Amino acid sequence: MSTPTQQLRKLSLSQGPMPTTRSQVLAQSDVKEEADQSDHESSEDESSDDGQVSSRSIIEGQSGRKYINSAMSADAWKRAKDGLRGDFEVQYCMEFPSEPQTYFAFRIIPSEAQFGVRIGAPGTPYELPTCSCQDFQERHAACKHIYWLSDQLTATSAKEPQAEPIALRDVAQVADENSPFQHLTARGLQSVSRLLGWRYRPQSSRDVDELAFSRKDQVRDILSTFDVDGALPDEYLTDVYEDVSAESVQSDESMSSDSLEAVIFRLAAADEGVFRPLREAVDNDHCSSVYFGKMMERANRVFIRLEGIANHTGGKSPDVSSCARYLRQLVNSIRKNLEIRAPLGRVVQGKALHLLIMILDKVCRYNVDSYENYGPPPASPEDKLSRNLYQILVGVASSSKRNDPPSPKFNDRDKGHFIIDALWDLRPVARDYVNMLEGTLENIVNNGAPAEYIAELSRFVEQSAVGDEALGGASRAPKRPGASPELSQMKRMK
Repeated sequence: MSTPTQQLRKLSLSQGPMPTTRSQVLAQSDVKEEADQSDHESSEDESSDDGQVSSRSIIEGQSGRKYINSAMSADAWKRAKDGLRGDFEVQYCMEFPSEPQTYFAFRIIPSEAQFGVRIGAPGTPYELPTCSCQDFQERHAACKHIYWLSDQLTATSAKEPQAEPIALRDVAQVADENSPFQHLTARGLQSVSRLLGWRYRPQSSRDVDELAFSRKDQVRDILSTFDVDGALPDEYLTDVYEDVSAESVQSDESMSSDSLEAVIFRLAAADEGVFRPLREAVDNDHCSSVYFGKMMERANRVFIRLEGIANHTGGKSPDVSSCARYLRQLVNSIRKNLEIRAPLGRVVQGKALHLLIMILDKVCRYNVDSYENYGPPPASPEDKLSRNLYQILVGVASSSKRNDPPSPKFNDRDKGHFIIDALWDLRPVARDYVNMLEGTLENIVNNGAPAEYIAELSRFVEQSAVGDEALGGASRAPKRPGASPELSQMKRMK
């Protein structure tokens, strides 16, 4: 008798050879692209008995530099070609300068997954670049993501492209013969990221894989979209989330005691063959749209509760400070999900942006003492601030409208500008919402806010209004590399 996994693998969402999913279309286009791009190589690759490529081939990377396989193994040359032709992006990059574990980290986002590449100093675990993808974890050899990233770094080499092709090795290097770490240290990650249009995150405390969207998380995300109670992914199937393994799937005791949702979760989380058709049937954009809709509902509940406090109809619990903390947590969760769910379609990004603007607009309405109807206000300025949602989250500047000084208790809480930092993550679609953003900025100015907060929001609105073209193609979170005018002469990257 076949196992449940084997039976589910036989399921098919299509009845003919015509592609019906994005991945099938991409698979067919990849075959065509492979045939087209083979014309750009100087010879065919043939493997000898010892695994070496028996004939030399030359391929041009997206940086415009040419590479030759030289003494590479056939397997390594295939991975190198996949990387040099790959359609990847750097979502953001970070550096961790603490001795002795100094390294650089890059979040790579292909079309259907996210991986972390690390490049470290000599003596660290990342002295040879590592990647979190399955291929690297199995082979412990440079994967296509590492070769792709190395070619991108080559584009920032101070050396002019040489006539002779660069001899590739089984470990990554850049055109100036330095290791990637030496190259990044010499040029500086911030400078390199600016040249390539990558988003740079200074002094980050979280590594790239801490925000990875694992298969287990994706399955729970998919199933939670159908939850009638509106549970968020991390609230769904909490009893079986940690107990996912090949052993649990084969266990009659585990499977018989589970609900249908739990059975599907175990199977899809443990088996790629079950997960893939499920992911194609319920894609990332759909799940993300449902998620942001649920967050909108939760934000609205907070404001309904605040309205009840102000109208003396809902009691005084939870207090205003608790509501402010919850809204901060909600915004932080939205920002984290924008990162782990990337890349997202324009419509879904717009939904997230609209949600953030709505939250900030409603916070502006609560620049009042929510307990005014409960008796005389307290004498302490700090206690007064704890009754005002807007002052807790945004703060007030010195103005004729507000005489109370801002409280250090709230100024230092959750460093960063409330909402604004998350807005920058959605910069590519902000131009469609400029009218809403201008209205929000006017509300902030009228309510009074720290000059730094107003300046940062004004800068975001201004850059959103003019669009990327007027900014020379460079935005805070650009979608594609090669946006910098300093690299205008290099070959346009995919």
